This record gives sequence, C-alpha cells and structure tokens, in this order.
Amino acid sequence: MTRQIENRLVHEYVLEAYPTSLTWKRERLGPLPDTELANLYKVRNVYADVIVLEDNHFIIVEAKMRPNVTGVGQLEYYKEMLPLTPKFKKYKNYPIRLEFLTSLLDRKVKEFVEGKGIKYTVFAPAWTRDYWIERTGKPTG
Repeated sequence: MTRQIENRLVHEYVLEAYPTSLTWKRERLGPLPDTELANLYKVRNVYADVIVLEDNHFIIVEAKMRPNVTGVGQLEYYKEMLPLTPKFKKYKNYPIRLEFLTSLLDRKVKEFVEGKGIKYTVFAPAWTRDYWIERTGKPTG
C-alpha cells in the first residue's frame, strides 16, 4: 500500500515540478541489462522512483511519505548505478543531482539530507492530509 501511495506522490509531483522534462519512473539501475541476467548473477535489482533529464543533467528522486534517512542511502547508491546502467550509457558524463521527496517536514531529517547535498522537497497535495488522518489520527503523520 505504501508503495502505491508513494507512486502517486511521485506522479503528481513530477507533473507539477517537471512537466516538460523527460522522465523514467521505477527504472531499474545497474550494470546488467535485464532482470534475468541480474537473477543469474545474484545481483539485487534496484529501482529509482523517478529519473528526470533536465537541461543536460539528471535528477534522481526518491519518495518517502514519512521522511526517514534510508532514502539518503538509496539516492547515493542510485547515483553510483545510473552511469553503469546500459540504458543511460550515452549520458554517463551528465551531472546527477539528488532529490528527496516527502509529504512531511521533519527538520532533523531535512538537515541531514541537505547536509549530504541532497535537495529536500515537501510536496503535500490535499489527499495526503486524509492519508495521515486515516493512519495516525492526525493530519500530519
């Protein structure tokens, strides 16, 4: 359920923030060209929530409804994997920026994320309020 909600958050955010940019959602990253080969070589498949190509640079976005620091490690790993991914080989010298997307502001997590040079973005469409009320009884999780 959380994955579907995070997918919705990503989808709506990309439409608003990057409406004309080329994007790839749930894109597998890493050196092997397909899932079968990854399974054969016992390589873990990893998927970025969204990759945006904008003005000759990439932005990799990881979304978490509730902000937590695990997204930082994921983003840093995705940054290493993007240039090794066959689909993106022709862009391997493009700069890569990282963005952590969440529906809540957590000042400590924000400070940590930004300290790593990653953009911290709070995006909270109206439906996120209902999501948090349903799960926690409070409008902000």
